Parts: sequence; structure tokens; C-alpha cells
Amino acid sequence: MFVCRHFVSPIMMENSRPSFHWADYLVFVAMLMTSSAIGIFYAFKSRKNNSSGEFMLASRKMTFFPVSMSLTATLLTGIYLQGSVSETYLRGVFLYMGSMAPFTIAGAIAGLVFMPKFYKMRLTSIYEYIGMRFNKPVQFCCLFIGYVYMFFISGLATRAASLVLTTVTGSRLGVTSAAIILSAVCTFYTVIGGMKAVLWADVFQMTLMFICLIAAGVQTSIKLGFATVWTTNMEGGRFNEIIFDPDPRIFVSFWSVVIGGILTWLTLLVVLPHQMQRYNSCKTQAHAHAAFAFYIFFCNAITLFCTLAGMAMYAIYVNCDPISSGKLSDPDGLLPYYILEAFHHLPGIPGILVSGLCSAALSTISSILNSAATVTVTHTVSKIWKDLSDSRYLFITRIIVVLFGCLNIAVTIFVGELGNLLRAVIGLIGVTNSPVCAVFILGFFFRRANAKGTLIGFVLGTAVGIWLFIGSLFYQGPPINLDLSTEMCLDEEVTSLSMTNDSSTTMMATTLYNLSTAAVPDVIPRSFVIELYNISRLWYTTITLLSVCIISMVASLIMDAIYGKPEVDSNLLWSWRDVCSFNNKTENPNQTFSFEDKSDVGKVEQRVDPGESGSFSTQF
Repeated sequence: MFVCRHFVSPIMMENSRPSFHWADYLVFVAMLMTSSAIGIFYAFKSRKNNSSGEFMLASRKMTFFPVSMSLTATLLTGIYLQGSVSETYLRGVFLYMGSMAPFTIAGAIAGLVFMPKFYKMRLTSIYEYIGMRFNKPVQFCCLFIGYVYMFFISGLATRAASLVLTTVTGSRLGVTSAAIILSAVCTFYTVIGGMKAVLWADVFQMTLMFICLIAAGVQTSIKLGFATVWTTNMEGGRFNEIIFDPDPRIFVSFWSVVIGGILTWLTLLVVLPHQMQRYNSCKTQAHAHAAFAFYIFFCNAITLFCTLAGMAMYAIYVNCDPISSGKLSDPDGLLPYYILEAFHHLPGIPGILVSGLCSAALSTISSILNSAATVTVTHTVSKIWKDLSDSRYLFITRIIVVLFGCLNIAVTIFVGELGNLLRAVIGLIGVTNSPVCAVFILGFFFRRANAKGTLIGFVLGTAVGIWLFIGSLFYQGPPINLDLSTEMCLDEEVTSLSMTNDSSTTMMATTLYNLSTAAVPDVIPRSFVIELYNISRLWYTTITLLSVCIISMVASLIMDAIYGKPEVDSNLLWSWRDVCSFNNKTENPNQTFSFEDKSDVGKVEQRVDPGESGSFSTQF
């Protein structure tokens, strides 16, 4: 289950922590150089077809494999990888193992319902659909949230990777310096190589991610034996009892993970512009369907490996928890901590595995840079300068990528200054993403949904989600951790934390809270509003999405009664025929799909010009 978590801050205690060997530095630099070399290769290879269509959508000629790997690398950031390992270690396997089925269902809905329509319309930006179906104000609201989401996630992923590098280098490399290096590498190969470089770099980086997670689990299984790992987790209660109680205040229950999970994953699979941009780069719809199928498979595989790695970490540290003993100050640093501890005697291996963790950030950054530049050119540059040549559009797009790369560094520094507010900001972003998904659902399935009603529903429904989330910050306690032990730690290791900082006090307070707080709030009567604030955050996406849909439909019916029913192009509504169009090849490159873009006066005509090899050719 994708839960918006605080960014990963793997800060280990200074006492006797392992750090990078010179061979590890060489391996990590080689990873960065390989990513850059991929950009150089595709810049040279595409020099004769240097068009905006090549840069943004790889001329729509990609096959399913690199697209599926890139989709996976873009969605599952380093925040997810390290967060899921620590979640399994602290609270058991059900949240993430249980999320695999909801993710598959959400993936099937996105791949069979939304993806075929977007592919058939040959969109460059996913927000073009909102302009066609509704109007400019609704489109602007979704664009604004899209930009905020993309840049905060990119900045958070960059900071997570930067903190890993700072930790493994023994603070020789500062967080800001690491952020500059990572952003510079991503900006470089994105600018010169375009979409093809981003896709194939993602394939390389995704391979490293798989190696990292598999190595962590295999090393422990070799050391202890898989049967021991399994038995230890069973005895430690990591195989959670499934709770079927429908009380929405229970943090993790069958209903919150399955029902809440389906809609939460759906918001990530439908509305993210860099996701749509990838499957729209496929050369046929059959390849797009295959890419989506493998995408679902790879994401579930990563989730499985993360869960197994979390189980392996628990089996290793079952009698000497590094968090409670003070060796590790942040639970999300567990995976890099284990990598350095388990493989420090094999120079170069930690470098490979840490490269895998940082590759998750590189994939996210490069994907967002390319997508954000594409969205900006599509919705801003092309509206201001309508008669520019394609070469000028391409030049401007590359300049925008560079500017956004600098912005990513600034956002990375900014999120580092937020401190305790950071967790609230990430949760707020998660809540505001679901209204955009609700707009697409309204546009696809509800002919009576109109622009005025949808705008009203968007604003009010988003306000409901934000209100619940802000209230939860004051009235909702932290999730309950399972038991952790330090009984086999050396006395000096357990007491060292109290001599360096007061984190043990915080941990003791958290433990006492967990012991005194049940899954359902106290029996002391509390107001209905306070109980609403205690609803599990796994339900927030569902509540916000349904609020937007219901309010929008009621408002639309009222607006219809006042202003009359607007005409809706049937091509913008979902049809079962789209699901069946698996072999929808673009035999005729001049094939044109015309829709009325209500965000501007005139007609939007989107086509692929064979002379431009898929160049940017939105015409007004």
C-alpha cells in the first residue's frame, strides 16, 4: 500500500558505524557515469531526428519492455523502497503484502479503462483531456496540483537519496552537495537524450534496484536460513492477524487496505502525467497494454522483495534492535544500515547496493523533469507562441528542463528545512491528488458532469480532505509498532544513545503511547468531529475522491437546471470498445483526432506528422 510517509532520513549514530570503501565510491561514480553515457548515446543516435516529438514521446516508437521498467522505476521511489522495508520490520507484512491485490485491481482498471482512451487520443499531456472535457479553470486546478505533487515528490526523493549518500560516506558528502550531483546528472542525460535516454536509464537503474533488494534478502537467508527467517517473523507477530472490523478508525484493516488501497493506487496510476507520457510513447496500443501488464507485475515483485527484506531485517535484529539501541535514529534508514553492516567486508558490493537505492531517486527525478517540461510546453509555451518552429519548441523544452533541474535542488533544500512539518506536507499532497483522479472519473463516466459543477465539487471535496488531514495531525496518534527487543545488545550499545541525544526518551514515550492506546480510540466519550479526525489515513483518498464526485454531480445537476445541459463529445466518454482495442495500431500516421478544447477558443487537432517523426504538432 502506498502510504505518504515522512522522507527517509537514514541517520545512523556516529559510534562505530561502517562507511564507504574507496571501491564503493568507484562503483557509485560508475553508476552515475553510465546513466550519463546513456544520454550521450541517444543524443548521438537521434541527431538526425532531433524533434520535440522525439524528445517528449520518443516519436511514439517504443516497445513495451523499457516502458514497463520505466513506469515501475518512476512510481516506486526510494521513499517507497526504504519505507516499505521499515514498515514490515516495525508493524508486520499485512500493509504491503495486502496491497498487492488492490494494486493489481487498480492497475487493471487504469490499464483497461483509462489508458486506451488516452492512447487513442494521442495526448502529449494528460491535462489536455481535462481542457477538452471541461474548461480552463478545472484544467488549471489540476495542473497546479500536478506541479506541486511532481516537484515535492522529486525533491523528497532527491533528499532521501542525498541523506543515504551523506550517511554512507560518513558525512564527507553533504546533503546539498549530494542533491546537486544527483540533480545535475539527471538534468544532463534528460536534456541531451530526451525520452529515450530517460527510459533506458530507468531500465539500468531498475536493474540495480532489483539487485539491491534481492541481495538484502538472500544474504540474510544464507546467513540464517529462510526457515529461520520465516519462523522468527511468525514468533515475533510479523504475520499480522487480518482485522475484518469495519471501524474506519483502525489504521490497518482488511477494508482499509483493500478498498482504500484500490482507490489510493488508482490516483497514482491514472493522474500522474509522467505515467501517461510513458505508455503513450509505445508504438502500438498492444505494446502499451503489454507495458502496463508488466508494470503491474514488476511493482508487485518489488513490493514482495521489500517485504521479504523487511522480514530478513527483523530476523537479523530480533534480539538487538538498532533503533531501540540507538545505533539508528530513523527507522527508514534500516535498509542502507543493514547493507553497510552486512557487506562492509566486501568492498564494492555496498556501492552497488547503495547505487540501487539512489537509482530509485534518479529515475523519479529524470522522469519528472521530462514530464514537467512537456506539460509546460504543451499548456503554456504553445499557447503564448503559437507559430514557433519545432526546433524552437525543442530548444525551449530543453531550457525548461535545466530550469526545473535547478528548481529540484531548491525544493530539496527547502524540504530539509521543514523539519516536523515535512510529514504533514507529504500527507497533504497525498490528499490533494485524489480530487484530480475524481475529475477524470467524472469526465469518463458521467455525461451529466459539467465544468461548473465539477469545479465546485473539486474545491469543496479537496477542502474536506484537507480538513480531515489537518485535524488528524492534532488528534490522531502514531501507528502502533510491534514488539522490538534489545536484550542481546551490549550494555554500552543500549546506553550510548542517552549519552549522545534524547532520542531514547522519545522512543520510550512512543512505546508508552502504543501500550496505552488501542487500535480503536479510548472509551472516554469524544465528540463526533474528534472521532472523524481519528479515521485511518488509508481512507483519506477514498473520502476525498467520493466527496468530489458526489458534490460535483449534485452541483452539475443544479447548473444544468439553471443554464441548460452542455453538449458532450461522446469520444471523450468511456466506451467498452476502447477496452477491446488491443491491436489498435496507428497504420496511418496522418490519422487525426479532433476534439473541442474548452480551455481555449478553437479546435485542437492532434496528429503525428510523418515528416516530423512525431514532432510537437498541436495546432490551433
